[in-house]
Amino acid sequence: MAHVSITEDDWWAHFQTANQNAAAARQTILNTTIRNFSAEALCCVDADRARAWDQIVTWVVTTNPPPFDADPHVLEWIEREATCLCTDAKKRAFTRAEQKAQIIHKQ
Repeated sequence: MAHVSITEDDWWAHFQTANQNAAAARQTILNTTIRNFSAEALCCVDADRARAWDQIVTWVVTTNPPPFDADPHVLEWIEREATCLCTDAKKRAFTRAEQKAQIIHKQ
């Protein structure tokens, strides 16, 4: 068996490699732990959100709301939406009539 001498530089290179491997393993463990914790936290948040949504829906369904005409804001909104839809419908009808007139005029 031949005697191999190991220099200080060899030891230092092995030490640095081991250090890098240990740092990579540490980082991997931290990343895995953080990922698992995040997944658990998201599951809890989703469960809480679903529970809250169920409670809200149950409350809305089981309460007896007042008629729409009891709230002036609802009536204002309905009026505003109706006006906008009417205006939009008139514009579209005018545009279609104009297009048809141009087609008839070209013939």
